[in-house]
Amino acid sequence: MGLKINRKAEIATKIVFFSILGIIIIILAKIFIWEIGYYQTKTVETRTGERAIVLDLTEPEYIDEVAPTEKEIKNHKVAANAPRYITIGDKKARIINIAIENNAMQLPDNIYDVNWYSTTSKPGQNGTIILSGIINGLTQSGAFSELPGLEKGSKIVLENGEGKKFEYAVFDNANISRDEAKNTLPDIQTGKKDSETLVLLSLAKTNPESTAADTIVVVQAKRK
Repeated sequence: MGLKINRKAEIATKIVFFSILGIIIIILAKIFIWEIGYYQTKTVETRTGERAIVLDLTEPEYIDEVAPTEKEIKNHKVAANAPRYITIGDKKARIINIAIENNAMQLPDNIYDVNWYSTTSKPGQNGTIILSGIINGLTQSGAFSELPGLEKGSKIVLENGEGKKFEYAVFDNANISRDEAKNTLPDIQTGKKDSETLVLLSLAKTNPESTAADTIVVVQAKRK
């Protein structure tokens, strides 16, 4: 009788053990599957951020032509490693952090400012930095007024939030139709892994019979 009881107890113990082991295996498998999905999602997010695809530019409803005061420029604050100012020739402009919608990057709402697509690289990170600005307002020239005339070797300077300066040399200056941009801009924005690239974008009107901007001016510069 005692032998039968011990035998039953042994069988019951084994059943409980294997049941618990099975539950643990199922839980671990679920965790493993979840982690694979999580990191795959993160990889896609990271790649999307690195590519930072801008396919078009848009203009705000209202563009201000009132120049910021020296005090406003001096007091402009950003994160320590984010771009704060850009200097092209004798023009120095504040850089404003923005996001984009539907792959369209908005031009600044003040002709004297420059927008930075904030999910692209920062100065010194060896990636691609994308900025947009205005060449000409209705009555005055904008922060990117010298963009069309920049030649190979022209110097552009970025200054980050902690005051560190980064110099870039222009290597390409092109006009791209807005229809063509969807095919051309993605390749430009991927950049090269062994160098840091600055991409400056603006809108221009090349058709005298139209009032709408039909061309995107694209200047690329490499960090020195």
